[in-house]
Amino acid sequence: MKKVCVYCLMALLAMLCLPTNLAAQGWNYDFEMAKADGIGDRPNHYDVLLNGISWSMYAVRRSGSSSDFANGKVSARIYGSRMSMKEMPYLVMKEDKVGGLGVIEFSYRAYEEHATSQVAWCVQVSEDEGEHWETLGQPFTPTMDVERFHAKANVETGRVRIVRADYAVFDYAAAKGFDAAFNLDDISITDYEAGAPERPSIQTGEDRLNFGQVAKGETKTIKLSVAYKNLSADVALSLTGEGAKFFSLSKDKFAVSEPNGNAEVDVTFAPQAAGPQQAVLQLQSGETIAEVQLTGIGIRKAGDFTYSGGSGTQDDPYLISNSGDIEDLSLAVDTETDYAGKYFKLTNDIDMEAVKAMKPIGNNFGAEGTALKAFSGTVDGDNHTISNLTMRFSGRFNLGVGLFGIVKNAKISNLTLTNCYFEADAIVASVASVLVGSEIINCHAGENVTVKARLKPYAGGIATSSFLTPSSIVACTSRANVDASDVAIGGILGMSSASGTTISRCINYGNVNTLNNFAGGIVGYVESGRLNIVDCLNAGEISAASCAGGLLGMALQGASIDIRNAYNIGRVTVTDPAGALGPIFPAAALTDGLTLDVQNCYYDEALFSGVSSGTGCALSEMRSQAFADKLNAGRSEIVWKRFVGVNNELPVPCGEGEVIDGLMQQALAASYIQIEAGQIKTAVGVRLLGVCDVAGRQYAPASKLAAGTYIVTFMPAQGAQKPMSVKIIVPVR
Repeated sequence: MKKVCVYCLMALLAMLCLPTNLAAQGWNYDFEMAKADGIGDRPNHYDVLLNGISWSMYAVRRSGSSSDFANGKVSARIYGSRMSMKEMPYLVMKEDKVGGLGVIEFSYRAYEEHATSQVAWCVQVSEDEGEHWETLGQPFTPTMDVERFHAKANVETGRVRIVRADYAVFDYAAAKGFDAAFNLDDISITDYEAGAPERPSIQTGEDRLNFGQVAKGETKTIKLSVAYKNLSADVALSLTGEGAKFFSLSKDKFAVSEPNGNAEVDVTFAPQAAGPQQAVLQLQSGETIAEVQLTGIGIRKAGDFTYSGGSGTQDDPYLISNSGDIEDLSLAVDTETDYAGKYFKLTNDIDMEAVKAMKPIGNNFGAEGTALKAFSGTVDGDNHTISNLTMRFSGRFNLGVGLFGIVKNAKISNLTLTNCYFEADAIVASVASVLVGSEIINCHAGENVTVKARLKPYAGGIATSSFLTPSSIVACTSRANVDASDVAIGGILGMSSASGTTISRCINYGNVNTLNNFAGGIVGYVESGRLNIVDCLNAGEISAASCAGGLLGMALQGASIDIRNAYNIGRVTVTDPAGALGPIFPAAALTDGLTLDVQNCYYDEALFSGVSSGTGCALSEMRSQAFADKLNAGRSEIVWKRFVGVNNELPVPCGEGEVIDGLMQQALAASYIQIEAGQIKTAVGVRLLGVCDVAGRQYAPASKLAAGTYIVTFMPAQGAQKPMSVKIIVPVR
């Protein structure tokens, strides 16, 4: 009897030492049984039982290639995006884990084929059956190194999920392909430890604040509630993301005086541009982080064009700082005003990639009889760049395409376009299409710019055409590829019919090609009136069916053309063996009644032989200061300069850089000029012609010059036939 009692006592003690619930054990899964457990080999939706716990997953499959990582033969592959996406990618427990959540761990690595397109993911826990989720530990972005996620939840009741870190705002319906996949293996979740310190946490009332539509210039504020537990450090608040500048916070931290507490912060959305904006509000105390996704849409009130600041005067111009401002400018001119007498200024480089259907700024789009809507203001690009603009239109009612469509009595300056595409049936350019009494100054069609007229005439690298009253294009360059099916295309200007139009100090580097006729390196075609081409250079290849010229392609009877101080080093070709071509102007295209005056113009003699209106020179001769002097032709203003690394060090009429030292050295000119207290003093008989700095800015000969480098042009003696130029250095006084 005593033995039986002893045995019973021992059995009772053994039972007391065992856990009260054998199911409340740590949980793990290594995916070697993934196929048997129902995870397929396609990234679909699966509801499965993994080692006794129900899980749901989307955009997940079991691994199956040499590009996958697996500790063994099989792992999970989770896609950041997939074709025809119907849900957010996730892997989530569908029930609370018996025994609670302790330490959560798993191994992960980028799927090799997607190594360069990874996104951030986060692990979250829920203590209320999935109603609310809290991020655990730090978000992670997989790389090709195998890493181990490790974070302690220590909640008595809860479940786990793995989702994209931007789950609150990710537009899964817009996903275009299978991408951003990573592998996950060896999941381990220990049980809740009753005696362990409770996990610090920051919980927000919402994981996403959607501000909806807010008009530019107005604000909307939402109050966010925050609850924190077991914290020992203050909570810092910060904003990140592309749209962060449009959101603000009423405070940048919460002071934590007790481990547990509540707080509030006002979040304000103040859009300065039309379109959707996103940002992330991060709350951090030590290693504990919570994030709230912020979204809002900026809209414009009808008739309200505020831009990013300014009042439109010359002293306080409207400020253009983003793509929304440019869209607003287009819409304003299209619907309400020509901005005559108003001024604009760019404050940033602007990426237009997100803009898909903007009309040219100023246009006459629409059926016959539609009122012409020209832009008549002044725009200073302030040497900024507009990039990634695509304007592709079709149909006979959508002509006159460019960043600016029709400009009348306008001025556009100091602007560069890169990575832009312009296409229409006819009348296409990059900077401005149709010019009426306007100025284009120091504007550039830079790298990767295409101009294409599909069906009908007129295309230009900078502008399409000059009509009605004369316009000027000054100090502009084009690297655009200009392509057309019909007549009249030019590297700078396609066509001119406004008498007095002038193209000066311009360079075309781009290729100009038409399947028809009248292609020119600077101007394609002159219909009537007087055209001046002065101090210009063509370095692009020019091709047409039967009529093309290095500087001018064609001019009709009654036109008057003046081409001076210019040269061409671009190849000119025609497909018709009997066609007319020339390195300056196609001589065979001269007709009675056409006045052509070509002075001091040159071309690369290796590219042309035959009758020409210019003078052939060897390219090696052109790459010299003597050739630059020829082009400058004794003028007091030095237009043509040679810069290190520019145009293969041949002379150019515009631009900045390090001037090649082909000028007389200051020491050799000492017998002619001296510098005294910043002023130029000349010897008897020496006559000063001009003074400029290396950027081309002119100074009066009697000026007191600041410290710097200058180029001085002078006649060395009475009766001298040729001026001399010298680079001088004015020392710091």
